[in-house]
Amino acid sequence: MVKRYRVTQRSFINGALLEAGAVVSLMIDSPGSNLELLDAPDGQGSATPAFTAKHNGGGRWIVADAAGDKVGDFIGASKEEAQAEADRLIAASKSDA
Repeated sequence: MVKRYRVTQRSFINGALLEAGAVVSLMIDSPGSNLELLDAPDGQGSATPAFTAKHNGGGRWIVADAAGDKVGDFIGASKEEAQAEADRLIAASKSDA
C-alpha cells in the first residue's frame, strides 16, 4: 500500500536528492529515521498541521500547506521565522472556524 511520508532530513530517495520537508509517496512498511508518516493508519485521525515550515533551498524557508504546496508570499531566512508564520496561519484558520 502506498503511504505518504515527509522527509525530515536531506536524503537520497528513489535516485533523487530531497530536502527536509519534501513529501514522497512510497510502498514501504518500515521507513528510516529520515521519514515521517503523514497518513494515519486506518481508523486513526491525522495530526498533520495545516501549515508548516519548508526549506526552499538557498537558505530560504517558506510556509507550505499539508500537501507541501507553497502558501502565500512569505520567504524567511530561518526555520523559526517560517514556523512562526505557519503558527500564525494555523491560529487564524482556527479562529475563523
